[in-house]
Amino acid sequence: MKDKWIWSIAEKSEQSRFYRFLLNLILRKAIPFNAPHGFRVYSISKGRVGVKLPNKRVNRNHVNSIHACVLAALCEYVAGLAVMTLLEPSKYRMVLKSLHMEYHYRAKGEVHCLYDIDPKKFEQDVILVLDKNDSVFYETESRATDLDGNVVCTGRAMWQIKKWSQVRSK
Repeated sequence: MKDKWIWSIAEKSEQSRFYRFLLNLILRKAIPFNAPHGFRVYSISKGRVGVKLPNKRVNRNHVNSIHACVLAALCEYVAGLAVMTLLEPSKYRMVLKSLHMEYHYRAKGEVHCLYDIDPKKFEQDVILVLDKNDSVFYETESRATDLDGNVVCTGRAMWQIKKWSQVRSK
């Protein structure tokens, strides 16, 4: 599988600052839509990803707080990466089906989002179900917080996960 090296870098970045830097560089190039926002993975392991969003001009809105759409992208990004750490990319394809956001507090500075999945429960809810079905829907809920610990927003994402052999495209 041509992208397997990316996941080996992700695994090495659990313990290495250099590999975390390399992973962030690769993600910025691989997902150019998110590049201007400056998302930085600060923690990654199987089923667990932490990302920080810097407080910079491109991420702020007209009232000088972090823009709602950037927060939505952050919640999706964190949850998607965490799920991908538990999937074999050569076997499974993951697509965002829906995203629902709730905003609780105005973010005026740097925002952190940490998402954690229990690998055993994920195996039971997704991988074992895919042995019997063509696809499965998996819901994630991520919370972003500011540096004072205030919950800024909650993002619920619904993902469709399929085996590549079940993907039909023209």
